[in-house]
Amino acid sequence: MVIQDRICNELDTLMAIQEEWLEKSPNDFDDQKQFYLQFRAHYKAIETYIVFRYPELDKAINGGPVPSFETDVHVLHVDDPHGLQILEELMETDFEKNEQIILDEKMRLKPVLKKLKAAFQSIPLQTWELFEAQHMAITRLINLGLSGFDSPAWLLSIQDARVVLTQMNSDALVLAKTFPSSFADSIVEELDHCLMALGKSEFDNLPRYDLYRNWLIPIQMKWWYWHSESGIERYWDIQAVPRGLGRGNHLFAADYLDPLASMKGNTEEPNVHQVELGRLLFFDPILSSDGSMACVSCHQPDLAYSDGKIVPNSKGGAGQLKRNSPSLLNSAYQSNFFWDMRSRDLNDQISHVVFSSDEFDNDFNKIVQTLSESVQYTALFEKAFPTYRPAISPGTIKLSLEFFIRSLNSWNSKLDLAMRGELNLNPDEQKGFDLFFGKA
Repeated sequence: MVIQDRICNELDTLMAIQEEWLEKSPNDFDDQKQFYLQFRAHYKAIETYIVFRYPELDKAINGGPVPSFETDVHVLHVDDPHGLQILEELMETDFEKNEQIILDEKMRLKPVLKKLKAAFQSIPLQTWELFEAQHMAITRLINLGLSGFDSPAWLLSIQDARVVLTQMNSDALVLAKTFPSSFADSIVEELDHCLMALGKSEFDNLPRYDLYRNWLIPIQMKWWYWHSESGIERYWDIQAVPRGLGRGNHLFAADYLDPLASMKGNTEEPNVHQVELGRLLFFDPILSSDGSMACVSCHQPDLAYSDGKIVPNSKGGAGQLKRNSPSLLNSAYQSNFFWDMRSRDLNDQISHVVFSSDEFDNDFNKIVQTLSESVQYTALFEKAFPTYRPAISPGTIKLSLEFFIRSLNSWNSKLDLAMRGELNLNPDEQKGFDLFFGKA
C-alpha cells in the first residue's frame, strides 16, 4: 500500500533525523532549531495516522504542553508532558539553562519511534482507517493546529497545516485510484484553495472563519460522504469498544460526539422512558433525606443547569458548599467530575452527591424504599426497566439520572448554526471569531 509504505519511510527518516540531531552541538541554538523544524515537518506528514491509531504514542512525541491527570479516590497523579511542544518551549524560554532537559527530551523520542515503526509494520492500516483518520485530521487542525495550541512558542501553525493538508491531498489522490468519486475530486480542488489561502497568511491574520466554515468543514463532510459512497466499513461496524467520536459528518454536527461513549459498565441506548424517569428524579427532592434538595437545586435549567451563585447552599440551607455548581450541559463528554476531579464516572458522581452530608445526606437503600412506596414511581420504573428485577434499585436510579444528564447537550448555538451553514455571522462577529480562534 502506497500510504502504508510512506508512513514507514517517514518513520525511518524521523529516526535518522533524531540520531543526527543528537550528534549536533547542543550549544548551537540555530542548529538545534533547524533540526527541530525538520523533525517536526516530517512528523506532521504522518501525524494524522499516528494520532488515529496510536494516540498515546503521539502524546509521547507531540503531547500538549500541559500536565495530564489521573485520579483515584485519594490521590491525584500528575503526568508531566513530553515531546515536541515541550521542546519548543524549553528552547525558546532559556536554551542554555534547559540544555540537559532538552537532551533528555530528544532521547525520549527514539524508543517511541521504534515502537511506531514496529506497530505499523505488524498491523498495516486498513482502508476504513485511512478515511476516518483524514476525517479526524480536520477536527485536529481546527481545534489544536490552527488555534496555536500545537505550537505554543513559535506559532508554527500555518507551516504545520500546509504539511497536513498537502499530505491529505496526496493521500486523497491515492485513494481515488481505487475509489473514484466526485467527492474525491472536490476534496482535492478545495484543498488546493486552502493551501493557497495558507500561503498568503500569517498566524495573526489568517481568515479562520472563512477557512473553517466555507472550506475545511465542507472538506470534512466530503470525506465522510466519500467514505459512505465507497462501501468501506466504519469504526462502529467492526469495533465493539465505544469511542468519543460519534457518527456526525463534521465537527459541528449535533451527533459528532457520542454522549454515551464514556459510560461505565452499561453502553445500551436509553429508551425514552428511562430518560423521562431521570428527568423526574432530577427535579424531585425525594432523593434527599429531608426533602429539602433536588438535583435542580444546584443545576437550574434557566441558568444552563448551574445555579449562578458563587457557592450554593448546603442541605436545609444551613450553610454553604465549598465550591460552585458547574453547568451540566455537555457534561456527558467530560472525563472527570467535581472540581477536584475525584470522580471519573458520571454514575459515581451521582453517588457522591447522595452520600454527602452537605447535600442529599442519604443512602440508596432508603431511597429505594421511599420510591417503592410510591405507586407512581413503581409504575414508571417498571415501564422504564421492564427486564430489570427489581425494577427499582440503586443501579436503575443512578442509570436514569445519568441518562437524563447525558441528554443535556447543547449543539445549536449561533456558532454551531453558522458552521453548519444554517446562518452567517455578521462582519463584527466574524472578526471576533478570527481573534478568538487565533491571535487573541
